[in-house]
Formats: sequence, structure tokens, C-alpha cells
Amino acid sequence: MSRSTSGIARLCADFRTETGVEMTKIGENLPELVPFMTDTYSPQAVNQARASFEKKVQTAGATFLYGAMSDFFTAEELDDVMYEAAEVAKFLLEVEGAELSVEEELAAEDRVSELMREVREHSVAIRHDEVSCPECGHQFEADE
Repeated sequence: MSRSTSGIARLCADFRTETGVEMTKIGENLPELVPFMTDTYSPQAVNQARASFEKKVQTAGATFLYGAMSDFFTAEELDDVMYEAAEVAKFLLEVEGAELSVEEELAAEDRVSELMREVREHSVAIRHDEVSCPECGHQFEADE
């Protein structure tokens, strides 16, 4: 992930308002907000950097979930991947100077764990149980 994309992602989180993200304020003040940025960004450039970060997160998430759903990883391997990802994320937050309370960390881990349980349940159901057609509702039995 490029430094500017991750920097913009942090700023978008910091400048989030009830109606969205303050793209103009971020772009106009970018050199003061991010030490390695030497020029301002237009609101459109800030939005493009934000969208790029979102795409990277979605791609990484899809890759991770595919590995989990396809049984590419064992449960122990998934646990190791999750642990390493959490450690890197915490390190990045520490580098930013952001603090993550134990409660926030546990809540995030619980959300991910719940999601992974749901993914596993759906994966098993799709691969091994009856499946219904989304168009007409016809029930199919999985080949065994």
C-alpha cells in the first residue's frame, strides 16, 4: 500500500463528518497534515486516493475470505493469518500515534470472528446441503 493512499485513508477517517468526508479541507491542507506530501490535492484526487484504498481493502478481504471459504487454510493457519494481520494493523496504528483500547481491539476481533463463523456456515451449507435456486426457489441436493 502506498504511503499517500494509507495517509489519505487515515485523513478520511479523521475528517469524517455526519454528511461524509471533508475532501476539500484534506486536499487544501495536505502538506501540513502529511509531512511527506509536498503539494495540495484537489477534492477529486483525495476521493480517488480514498477509493483506491477501499479497493485494496476489498481485494485483500475477498482474497482472505476466498482462502477461508475454499478450505485452502486450516483453522490453525487462518488463526495465524488473523493474528499476524492484527499485529500489523496494531503496529500501523501505533506508528500513526493512534491508540486502540483493549475493548476496541477485542470488539474488532469479535466482529471478524463472527463474520468468519458466518462465512464458514454459508460455505458448508452451499457445498454440502440443499441449495435453492435464487430465481425460482427450486431445491437442489448437492452431489456427494
